[in-house]
Amino acid sequence: MSGSLAIPLFGLWAADLSLATTDNVPANATVAIGNMSLVGHVYRQAQFGGERKVRVVAGFGGWRQPLPARHYQLSGGIKLSLVLRDAALEVGEQINIPNDSTIGSDYVREAAPASRVLRQLAGPDWYVDPTGVTQIRPWPTTQVTSDYTIESRDGGAGLVVVATEDLASWLPGSTFSNQFTNNATVTNRGVRFRFDDGGTLRLEVLT
Repeated sequence: MSGSLAIPLFGLWAADLSLATTDNVPANATVAIGNMSLVGHVYRQAQFGGERKVRVVAGFGGWRQPLPARHYQLSGGIKLSLVLRDAALEVGEQINIPNDSTIGSDYVREAAPASRVLRQLAGPDWYVDPTGVTQIRPWPTTQVTSDYTIESRDGGAGLVVVATEDLASWLPGSTFSNQFTNNATVTNRGVRFRFDDGGTLRLEVLT
């Protein structure tokens, strides 16, 4: 019926939705809005007054799960992919590491939520793609070529409000330019989709 979906420049996207049902939503679900579909996990849900409120989070629900401590020691060097793939496997997530590296010869993974390992080793260079796979790299740079309208721009806050039918083109990393940006190329550094049962849907793009 209504809701919002926030996709940050790095980390997990999250959607808060109001559904016209009292039935339980399956734990793993796809959020489909227009031409955009995102695979996620229902983190929390409850029904009240004939509606069901749900929060859906990117991926398969594993990065919030606790991991036990684990010690890695290799004289030839410990690969980033070894540590992160172990963590993903233990909590049921999927991960892709296109650019591997060595993190030293001795590493102790602390007992903590699995997301702590991501923050420690990947920093801001990770996101969860629409298929639910965690990518250890920045969002790819793309160009918005479909029709859109800029309804407002707050230069101080770095916020642009956009109306468009092509939602899938407005993921973080996308670029756009027109007369309202003084024909300068602007980069999407995080986006929030807001929609209601009256048919209104707007994108709030951080730049």
